[in-house]
Amino acid sequence: MANIVQLAKQHRAMAIEYEEKGVFVGAIRSYKLAAEGFLKAAMFYEDKVWSDMYKKQAMDIITRLDQIHDAQAKGMLRPPKSPIGANKNDMRQNPPNKEDKAGDPLSAAISNAIVRMKPDVKWDDVVGLEKAKEALKEAVILPLMFPQLFQGKREPWRGILLYGCPGTGKSFLAKAVAAECDATFFSISSSDLVSKYVGESARLIKALFEMARAEKQAVIFIDEIDALASSRGGGEESDASRQIKTEFLVQMQGVGKTGGNVLVLGATNYPESLDSAIRRRFEKRIEIVLPDAAARKNIIRSGIGTTPNLLTDNDFAELGEKTSNYSGSDLSILCREALMIPIRELQRAEYFSKREGFYYPCEANDAGAEKLSLSDFTLNSEDRKLGVPPVTRKHMDVALSNTKSSVSKADMERIKKFSDEFGESGSYAIGLEPQPTKVDSVQDSDPKDPKPASTAAPAHTKKSDSKTSLSGSKSKKSSK
Repeated sequence: MANIVQLAKQHRAMAIEYEEKGVFVGAIRSYKLAAEGFLKAAMFYEDKVWSDMYKKQAMDIITRLDQIHDAQAKGMLRPPKSPIGANKNDMRQNPPNKEDKAGDPLSAAISNAIVRMKPDVKWDDVVGLEKAKEALKEAVILPLMFPQLFQGKREPWRGILLYGCPGTGKSFLAKAVAAECDATFFSISSSDLVSKYVGESARLIKALFEMARAEKQAVIFIDEIDALASSRGGGEESDASRQIKTEFLVQMQGVGKTGGNVLVLGATNYPESLDSAIRRRFEKRIEIVLPDAAARKNIIRSGIGTTPNLLTDNDFAELGEKTSNYSGSDLSILCREALMIPIRELQRAEYFSKREGFYYPCEANDAGAEKLSLSDFTLNSEDRKLGVPPVTRKHMDVALSNTKSSVSKADMERIKKFSDEFGESGSYAIGLEPQPTKVDSVQDSDPKDPKPASTAAPAHTKKSDSKTSLSGSKSKKSSK
């Protein structure tokens, strides 16, 4: 297979030579042979990284062939310049090889993970989580805006772990970081760094950190990091898995010490599964907690948005009270369900009445009722304009009865246990300091949700007494 790739590169270089001299018959022939070679290589490699790289090279050549054919059809003496021809000297003098970063499929794969377009997410879109946002600003925003503040022993955080129950907004926070910072943002899932070939994953991890260090400022966001860095030492652990964790440890150890300003941001729903050495590399371990009543109220309000509705502030407050232990994702689903109910009413309606120029569903005995169905309304009809009923409290209550929390009691218990031993709260409550947490409580910190008093503290409570919150004050743990 190495011979096929090398031969394809030689044909490509020869085609560039022909094209430079104006011998387009020879250029077309050599380009075709090069494209065939790269396509064969793409079919041979089962690993997606290598296959995609050679497939892209083949498609670039095919695009160039189309340009040459179009130029000949139009009677042009020479086709427009191409990306292939732009680098012809580099290709002749320095053909790609395993040591060539420009031709390295590992670097090419990592380049695809760079967030080029900033997400349309701002800090204000993240409801609550003030302490988590504060830590991320300290690590990313402030060092860029005020580098003079971070001198000597005062250094920004280099490793932050965001953990919590599913759906609490860990990835959403990462998007806000990508949107707010001017750093190069690498968004990686653990699956992007795992290869079926032995040793390939370790090289991918090394390539990722090397590219990040080459940037002036970089953020590496690794989602589902527990799949990449689970505890070592299990009897069924493979050599490849150990290589991945060892390489990740080596690269994390070098963050901040070998040049480049790199922040590693990890997210996981299973922090207890992380290897202890890797856990230690994340200097800040912040729990992204379930929203409290005030945050839930604002999330629901945001979820309804500008959609016409008859909901009052009191309605939103009551819905916030009724959704204890709902995650941000659960509340988003609740709002989407409520928004669809008026559409279903339109589908089921048999009678419509006209009000203020629009037809709305009604009962058969209502004044002005006409027997119609949804199919009687067309998009461009001037005589019959369809009106969508506003969202009401009844719609919200129906949606609430059909939408349950996806967070289990077991999830809350294991996350709380990890926080007591190793973490700190991200404080979802808006404008409030984190409240003392009772050791036997697994509910979220809604002040109106009654909780039984703790009667006995587990062994790890004493250890957690010395932790400091993100604001620098000592965390007070209840212990009797």
